[in-house]
Amino acid sequence: MANLITQDMTVLVTPTSRYNGNQFDEVYVRTTIVSDGEIKAKYYVPNGSSLSNAALNLIQSEGLEFRPYLAEELLEGTNNIQESAKTGDPVDTVSDAAKLILLSALEIKTLEEVAKLESGKRVYNLEYKYKIFSEESNPNHYQFHVKLPFDGIEMANGTLKLTVVTPDKAKVNQTETKGTDDQNREIKEVVNELRQTGKSVTEFTYRRDPDFIVRYEYDANTELK
Repeated sequence: MANLITQDMTVLVTPTSRYNGNQFDEVYVRTTIVSDGEIKAKYYVPNGSSLSNAALNLIQSEGLEFRPYLAEELLEGTNNIQESAKTGDPVDTVSDAAKLILLSALEIKTLEEVAKLESGKRVYNLEYKYKIFSEESNPNHYQFHVKLPFDGIEMANGTLKLTVVTPDKAKVNQTETKGTDDQNREIKEVVNELRQTGKSVTEFTYRRDPDFIVRYEYDANTELK
C-alpha cells in the first residue's frame, strides 16, 4: 500500500441557497495527493445527486457522510440485506440500507495520475461536487465535513492540508468549526476573511488522521447582490 506524502484539499462552497429558497449550497472539492508509490484503489465519490432530508438523516445516523469511500468498504455486508430483513434483524437491515442509499448518490472513480516523478513519487488529482443542506433546526446553518486522508492510503509522516472557502455573507462558526485527530484532540483552524470579496478562508494543516468540520451560517433572509 502506498504511503501518503501530502494530501492538499481545496473546497469551494457556492451560496446556491441564497437563490433557491435556502434549499442547499453546492460544494466543489479538488484534492491533490502525492504518494511514494502507485495508488490503485477505486473510490465512490459524490455524483452531485440530491437525497431527501429523511435519507440524509438515516445516512448520518449510521455514521456515514458524503466523502470518498473505498468500493469494498462501502459495499461490505450489503449483499445480505434481504436476508437480514426476512430474519428480523432491523439493526443490520438499517445499516445496509443506509449504505445503499448513500451509494445511489455516488459514482466510482479512480485517482487521476498527473505525474510520475523520477524519485518514484506519484501525483494524483481527484475532483467531485455535491450538495449540502441546512440543518432542520437552524435553516440558515450549514456544515461541511471531511475525513483525511482517504481510506486505502497509509500515512506515517505525511502532511494533510485543507482549505475551505465559504461564501460572502456567511459567518464561520469558530466554536463548532474544528479538526479532530485520531486521539480525539482538537486541531485549531485558522480563519481569514477576504476583504475584497467578503468570503472566508478556513485552513487546517496536520500530520495524522484528522476529521474536519467547517460550520457556517447566514443571517436570516440574506441574499447576494
